[in-house]
Amino acid sequence: MKTILIALIFFTSGIARAHKDTNFSIQSDGQLLGFPAKYGPARIVLNGSQSTVDSGSLAIQLKDSVLNFPDCIFNLFSTIDLDDLNASGSWYHGNGLSRFIGLDLPPYLSLRVSTGNQPLAGFFNGYSILVNMENAKLIEVTAHTFNEQERSEQLKKVDIPKICTKEEVQQLSPTQIK
Repeated sequence: MKTILIALIFFTSGIARAHKDTNFSIQSDGQLLGFPAKYGPARIVLNGSQSTVDSGSLAIQLKDSVLNFPDCIFNLFSTIDLDDLNASGSWYHGNGLSRFIGLDLPPYLSLRVSTGNQPLAGFFNGYSILVNMENAKLIEVTAHTFNEQERSEQLKKVDIPKICTKEEVQQLSPTQIK
């Protein structure tokens, strides 16, 4: 039994390390180059630069749906522009073994919002936003804080119902674009 457990840990840890998101290039109009056609087109919209988005806001448009972020989330990083963003995603990860080890994620877009200098390669201060590519629903928002002394990054999931009103939480449902 111990041998099986060790083999399972070894096998699953290798798979987790082997997966890498695909990076997308963010164009000046917010369009994501390299985004899979099956789920796109994809666009990041800041400060009402497109008619589907409120002024002073952040939105993610996937295919014919748009996810507008309410002020309670946008205010976490409201001084950003497109240069502060990095986009990546995964739509090719398997669901079989990942479900078994508790890593069941749908195809997703990951948006990293930097709120400060990048302290070391691979680390950053800011937030990451995960959005389901299939339906433009928010998966989670995570705060990233670099710990200089330990040279590590601390991650904390943002508890959206604690920072947003009920009305703002309801706004986090994607809407269809006509």
